[in-house]
Amino acid sequence: MKKAWMRPLRGTAGLLAIGLILEAAVRICGAIDFPIYETDTSIGYIPSANQSGSFLRKNEWHFNELNMGADSFTPGPWVDTLLIGDSVVLGGNPITQEDRLGAALQRAAGGRVWPISAGSWAIRNELTYLRTHRAVIAKIDRIVFVINSGDLHDRKSQWTCDANHPRKKPTVALWYLLEKYFLHLKECAPPLDAAEHQSVIWRQEFEASMRWPETLGKPIYVVVHLAVNELSAPSTQASAEATILKSLKDYKNLRFIIPSHSKKWGQHLYRDAIHLNTDGNRVLADIIQAHLNTPPLNFKHAANYPTTRLIAR
Repeated sequence: MKKAWMRPLRGTAGLLAIGLILEAAVRICGAIDFPIYETDTSIGYIPSANQSGSFLRKNEWHFNELNMGADSFTPGPWVDTLLIGDSVVLGGNPITQEDRLGAALQRAAGGRVWPISAGSWAIRNELTYLRTHRAVIAKIDRIVFVINSGDLHDRKSQWTCDANHPRKKPTVALWYLLEKYFLHLKECAPPLDAAEHQSVIWRQEFEASMRWPETLGKPIYVVVHLAVNELSAPSTQASAEATILKSLKDYKNLRFIIPSHSKKWGQHLYRDAIHLNTDGNRVLADIIQAHLNTPPLNFKHAANYPTTRLIAR
């Protein structure tokens, strides 16, 4: 007759065995093969340099020595484009690197496209990268910002937790996934610093960046990217576009691209409320490419710019 005291031990051993099997399965399938981040109070957070992987063993990703989602930075005789933004540019784990916006734009426009981005970055995070990498700007030919209506404020996104921006690979992969997707034990606070929602600091920083020797004379484009709910009605769309255009209208050398004015654009290009699917990245890249040589917008002749088609087709 088996002793009763052995039954709990066998039950514990069985659970442990199941846990080890699931842990191995999670690691083998690549569920934790995602980028890790560097953090500091200046940039907030940024994908770590010199890393690569394959999320779920199918979505390839890599970051070069300058934290860009691209191969090693080698500007050349071709046209070099710096593409900067938030998670719309980053693409994220659900999309393989070749289907993200940077790669799609490089195929559409030729030359080389160097994407630099991080999820939830605001304009001040992006300007911080530019300020600390002016040597990079000196070697590129043009800059393309991807901006949405929530980006233009003085709040700089800061690191808040490893669930959204992990700083290292989890020790126990199974627990990390359970905690993030099911248990929600450590909800991430919004990745913003304590600054009020104003528009003084970012304007000063943006204006200063326009006067750098490295940026003078170079085309600077602003892609006005709308969320799905902002496309729900013409009035909502015009209001969202006006939020960005009014904020940037004083910078005469900017070239604006508004994808939502294109007949090709629509909600079917989104995979969620703000991010694009593979087709969306391809269509956006084509729209950007079609306007890369467009002259700056003259606001004196665009008094009704919130509803004017500007330069999108």
